[in-house]
Amino acid sequence: MEIPLNPELVAIIGNKGSGKSALADIIALCGNYKNQDDFSFLHKNKFRDGKHAKNFEATITWESESSNHKNLGDSSVNGELELVKYLPQGYFERLTNEISSIEEFRKEIENVVFTHLSEDDKVGYTSFEELINSKKELINHEINNLKDRLQPINSTIFEKEKKLNTSYKNNIIAQIAKKKEELTALVEPIAVPNPNEDLEIAKKNEEVNNKIAEIKNSIEKLEQDISNETQKKQLLLTEINDLKRIKQLIKGKEEDLDFFKETNKEPLSKYNIEIDEVVKYRFNYSTLDLVISNKESTLKEVKIKLGEEAPTTPNFISFNNLLKQKKRPLIQSKKVLVKRKRSTSSI
Repeated sequence: MEIPLNPELVAIIGNKGSGKSALADIIALCGNYKNQDDFSFLHKNKFRDGKHAKNFEATITWESESSNHKNLGDSSVNGELELVKYLPQGYFERLTNEISSIEEFRKEIENVVFTHLSEDDKVGYTSFEELINSKKELINHEINNLKDRLQPINSTIFEKEKKLNTSYKNNIIAQIAKKKEELTALVEPIAVPNPNEDLEIAKKNEEVNNKIAEIKNSIEKLEQDISNETQKKQLLLTEINDLKRIKQLIKGKEEDLDFFKETNKEPLSKYNIEIDEVVKYRFNYSTLDLVISNKESTLKEVKIKLGEEAPTTPNFISFNNLLKQKKRPLIQSKKVLVKRKRSTSSI
């Protein structure tokens, strides 16, 4: 039987059971339609029950004079390209009866939209999902970059908001009140008689006091040197950590660029374009490494002065050990002074 189909066919008219669905299913089969479980006539429990369909064949001839031949019992598609868009009645019934098919229905609508796009819009893409993903890729990249920039800002805001919390403020107030309480609890020391009323003792105390003052001056100078070196050490540690952090961030950007180049190398090679000719960059860490090395060397010298690292030269005395040496005669002098004060009071 040969059935001529007029161009721009939009409807098949006939009574119930006259073969409308059969004709539509056969056209879809010859057009390599894939979802054959939705067929109503060529269904495995109906015409394809193993007794009838394999005895019939169908051929569809296109306007181009090319044709497709199918056995009505053959349900294999073998990766063939779909030549028709078919929405059988069973497909709509399944979509409306099953909530789980909503996603499938959405994809079907997207596929219909994709078929109506111009070739310029969908060139290089085989589905609506691929087209949308390519459009979203650049936007998602920009969004991720903005998120990376927002993250440290949000962290700073979060830390400041913690200090605005009532509990934080109450804790500070409680600490202040505690310190005031400790200050009030201090007892004024008992007045001690002046031992210098005795001229001989006064003269000897003056000598001791002068010696103590001299030692104190040298100790204060040494303590100031220790304080300066300690501050210098803290500053160096901060600077070294900051430089290493920046270096790590730069290395991260270098790795991102390397990954970007590797990802886009193959797509550009299709057009005989070398990625290295399009994207050129150079990372030079020598200056950064030199500054870090110099600061680490200076830090080591500071630590040696403070006695935190072993000295590189023999007979070197660290500031802290030197301070201990200077404090010994000061303690002895104070003991002498205290002893004389006690002996004076006993007289």
